[in-house]
Amino acid sequence: MDMPTLSLTLRVALILVLLPVLFVGASLAWNHPPLLDAPGIGTRLKTYLTTHIAETRENHPFPELRPHRFAVPPEVLFRFSQQVVSDMGWSVSGVEPTAYQLTSVATTGLWRFKDNVTLRVYTSPDGGSILYVRSESQVGKGDLGANIRRVLDVTHRIERQIAEHGRRKNN
Repeated sequence: MDMPTLSLTLRVALILVLLPVLFVGASLAWNHPPLLDAPGIGTRLKTYLTTHIAETRENHPFPELRPHRFAVPPEVLFRFSQQVVSDMGWSVSGVEPTAYQLTSVATTGLWRFKDNVTLRVYTSPDGGSILYVRSESQVGKGDLGANIRRVLDVTHRIERQIAEHGRRKNN
C-alpha cells in the first residue's frame, strides 16, 4: 500500500470514528441536559445514551425528575398544562379531562424525531396538585437528553404560567 492510499484510509477511518462522537456531542449540546448535576456525569451520560424515557416519579435519582407540586387546584394546573402544550406546538393526541391527563406528540428540534409526552395532574394531600410528566421517544434506545429536556421545559413553562397567574390574581 502506498503512502497516499494509507493516508486516505486513515482519514476515512478517522471520519468514521469521529462522526458518532460529533453526533452525540451535537445532540447533547442541543438538548443541554443537566450533565453535571447529581447523581453525577457518569450516571447521567449512561442514562442519556441508553434510555429513551424520562419521567417524573417519587424518589427519582435525578432531582429534577421528581414530581412537581403546585398550590393550585388540579383543574387549574390541568388547564395551564393544556395551554403550555399548545404553546409549545405539540400535537395533542388525547385529552381525558376527568382524569386530568393529556397526551401529545412532540418533535425534536435537531433530528425531527417524534416523542410521546403524557402529563397527569393529581390532587395533592395538602390541597394543591401534583404534576407527573413522561416523555418517551418513539424510536431508538438512547435519547441523548432530549426527553429530560422536554420534561424540564414543559415543567418550567407551567411553573411560570402558575406564578404569572398568582401575580395577576394578587394585583
